[in-house]
Amino acid sequence: MKNLSQTALVKKHEEGFTVHSPLVGMAQNFPSEGTLLAPGSLIGRIQVISRLYNIYLPGNISGRVGKLSTRDKVRALDYQEKIFDLSPLGSIEESDASVGEVSLSSKASDGCYEIKSPTDGMFYEKPSPDAAPYIQEGMVISQGKIVGLVEVMKTFNQIFFDDAYAPKKAKVVEICVGDATEITSGQTLFRLEAVE
Repeated sequence: MKNLSQTALVKKHEEGFTVHSPLVGMAQNFPSEGTLLAPGSLIGRIQVISRLYNIYLPGNISGRVGKLSTRDKVRALDYQEKIFDLSPLGSIEESDASVGEVSLSSKASDGCYEIKSPTDGMFYEKPSPDAAPYIQEGMVISQGKIVGLVEVMKTFNQIFFDDAYAPKKAKVVEICVGDATEITSGQTLFRLEAVE
């Protein structure tokens, strides 16, 4: 079975963060209470039918695992279900406690970085119909930048250019999907190239 990747949804609150499932499936190997997590850490796995997803902490979040939502080693998870609390060691930029935060990027064979969809849903390139798009082709962006939204069951999740292995700054080479387009998990949304 091939392992795929997803980034956990993280919500900020007064005492720190809560980490939530980006998928519906069977969870396994999540950290125990007190574990220190660095940005981009592997935090567990979720099996969705015959696919196994490695679940990573976003690249701008770190902390100590607090209260777990369950002590079961293997259990069913719903989309956006809370997995554990995280006491902050870092911070979230441009965050909103009511909005799920997701990111997923990888380096393509041609050297460009691809930002992929974290889930199935509807993609939106701007925060509202009359607003400007988050990014445009040719624009240089920095890590932590919101690049779009994906709507899943009436919940709008911010998509970030944010990954521990991506460059600090990158130029938007190609926007691969249109506004208000249906997208699938793992689909390439943007192609970027590193800027020195």
